[in-house]
Amino acid sequence: SSDQIFADAARWGVTGFDRALAFESGWRNACEPSPDHRVGRAGVGQSRFTGRPSRGVDAAFSWVIEGAISDAALGHFAQLLASAEVIPQVGAIPPAGATPLAGSTRTRQHAPLIADKVIPPVGGTPSPARYQAFARYFTNRAKSYRQLFDPTVGFFRGDPARPQGFDPARLLGFDPTGSPGFNPTWRLGLDSPARRPVFDPPTGATRSDPTRPRRFDPNQWGGDYTETNAWGMSVSAVHDGPGLARLFGGPAGLRRHLDRLFATPELARDPGGYGRIIHEQREARAVRAGMCAISNQPAHHIPHMYTASDQPWRAGPVVRELARRLFTGGHIGQGYPGDEDNGEMSAWWLWALLGLYPLELASGDLLIGCPLVDDLTVARSDGSRLRVRSSHRDEGECLLEARLNGRPLTRALLPIDALRGGGDVELALVFGSNPQDSPLWSGGYADSAASPSAQSPDSPWCPDLSRPDWSIGPSTLRHASAFNDWSTPGSFVALASGDWVGQRFPHPIIVTDITLTTLDASSAGCWEVERSDDGEQWERVAPTHREALPSGRTTPFQLSEPRAACCWRIRFDAPVRLAQVEFFSLDLDPRWADVPA
Repeated sequence: SSDQIFADAARWGVTGFDRALAFESGWRNACEPSPDHRVGRAGVGQSRFTGRPSRGVDAAFSWVIEGAISDAALGHFAQLLASAEVIPQVGAIPPAGATPLAGSTRTRQHAPLIADKVIPPVGGTPSPARYQAFARYFTNRAKSYRQLFDPTVGFFRGDPARPQGFDPARLLGFDPTGSPGFNPTWRLGLDSPARRPVFDPPTGATRSDPTRPRRFDPNQWGGDYTETNAWGMSVSAVHDGPGLARLFGGPAGLRRHLDRLFATPELARDPGGYGRIIHEQREARAVRAGMCAISNQPAHHIPHMYTASDQPWRAGPVVRELARRLFTGGHIGQGYPGDEDNGEMSAWWLWALLGLYPLELASGDLLIGCPLVDDLTVARSDGSRLRVRSSHRDEGECLLEARLNGRPLTRALLPIDALRGGGDVELALVFGSNPQDSPLWSGGYADSAASPSAQSPDSPWCPDLSRPDWSIGPSTLRHASAFNDWSTPGSFVALASGDWVGQRFPHPIIVTDITLTTLDASSAGCWEVERSDDGEQWERVAPTHREALPSGRTTPFQLSEPRAACCWRIRFDAPVRLAQVEFFSLDLDPRWADVPA
């Protein structure tokens, strides 16, 4: 999507576009329903609050996981802007003669970009604190896809029905007060029985769609998945390797799942949700790589996901074998295993040729794998050169050692900052057997990934802690409507000046972050966050930044000086139609950091 493209371009240091404006575009894509149902993220009106697809959304899980990947990129983008020496102004005009970047042609977006229109500032001056609040919000939201994993079948499902027993305050055993009820599975990101999607055992049919076949079949294409099946979407969380592995029981469990994926043949016999056998199914069968349909874009990350397993060195040889076997021949119908799709298929092969791969856009790292040739040089546009040299004796060898300009790397990752200095770069790779003994793999790829916020890369998803039945407010208001996740699109609470809505939690809760969504554009100073131990005496809690609230868009804020309280509320000093309030506790207590796995 354009969100990932702009975030990655900014991380690479690409110039000629307005970074702040590009980020505002991504914020709008992620947090505001499009006025035109044909464009924008499908179902985002409700999914921005729940992390689950709205009812009636086709290809539900595909939309969820693509949104999660884009959210992760926006988290990286926001952190980059927060750390910038000079914070760019929203709506600043690019330098004269600069060529604006275009958005993606494959993912539908609705925010106006920079080619012909400048979006005015929504209020306030951008600051590091502002972008840090956005980084925390998007980084956490990018992990909400985990709740769609169904451990009873071992795959992700797109069922939008809320699980039975859903309890935001103690989700997965999490207790922000640190009481004895704390369950370490919350930190591991694993599903508890109370969180599992609602299925009708033993057939696995979802209650939300009675027309769906009653027996779950991961081989069936369509339905919850675009141009693939449950196998093809089972490891799509490229931004969350540690969290994905834990859903499968750990790195070894993820490796076993990938082994089964490559061993399960695609037969292309069931039309599934498409009603007919589509050409992507026939091409997937022809490549003979099990359920890894490398012939189509949704599968291009799959072999690289071995990097999140207990045998991360296997990713490179698998990619090398696929690239050498399938991208051959010069006759019509040869050379490409599937659709070229605007150059993406060629780009995948070029990355395979280099032995590098941008698994997570905007992360700042390229995976190092197995180049297709032993010595190649890339002449770059700035006049510098990238040379990749490798030493192979046998085809099945794995990477043992990597040196960047003569210095050994400690992880099989090439930081893109090494390519931004303008000088020549040489990457020397040594291959051999027994990769498990190499210090290059002692921590896998994931351990070296940078986190775009204070949360660690493998931190859990922290959902909104509010519930409609815990809502409080003046008796004249339908205050529960401000906490119903927009289950009725367009619903709101009409507040007069001085009105407030809030939550009375069963126990003291440390709220670190909030979001506000109003249907009216509101000024930066018209609202306050307050907390109370008894619901009578209230204390104001300042956010780390302030900005105006755009109409219909969800805006995140981080709170200063977090402290536990039973009652939390939002008070407005001007009339407003309030659509949703969310309360989050995003910071892990240090006492829980060493919970054993």
